[in-house]
Amino acid sequence: MLVDLPAIAAPLFQKIVWTPDFNNQKIRSEFTGRPQTIGQPGVERWTGTAFVFAPATMAEMWAWDAFIASCRGSENTFNLPALPIPQTAAADPAITAAVAGNRGVTGASAAGVRLGMSATVVQVDGHARLVKVVGINGLDIHLEPGLSANPTIGEALVIGEPYGAMRMPDARTPLTVIGEAFQFEVEEAL
Repeated sequence: MLVDLPAIAAPLFQKIVWTPDFNNQKIRSEFTGRPQTIGQPGVERWTGTAFVFAPATMAEMWAWDAFIASCRGSENTFNLPALPIPQTAAADPAITAAVAGNRGVTGASAAGVRLGMSATVVQVDGHARLVKVVGINGLDIHLEPGLSANPTIGEALVIGEPYGAMRMPDARTPLTVIGEAFQFEVEEAL
């Protein structure tokens, strides 16, 4: 079930720290001392920490407590914004094609897309995948981590207010205390 973030005055978050989890194995030669990294099969995913402003009122505290309780540990999911504020006022370009290897999309336009910005791609399996723009070549927009399914053609590449479909990684997320900032861990809900 998709749970909504609390409907209280924005911004909700001081910051959100994202960590990509790439599937690779690093080995070091005993003879030369040089490392070698080998990519492994499997889905790459995001983990992170959301730092929340201190609830100023009882109503805000209750809203956060209701959100945390509604997540039911790692059972339910929620859409977590990539950034505490919108990153651009540019229009979200429509996705017109997939790039081979699921490491990119072709957009109707790449005018507002910038290297390093976050984006969201809605995949054909319905999953909203948070990605980083790592390259732009004409209308082809290259992304990391790679998509875990094909992108939905016609959907927008969300660049204004990107988000990721997340869940709590642990069933023991503490409830909030009025007047105290808090944080919670997240993992991508694949």
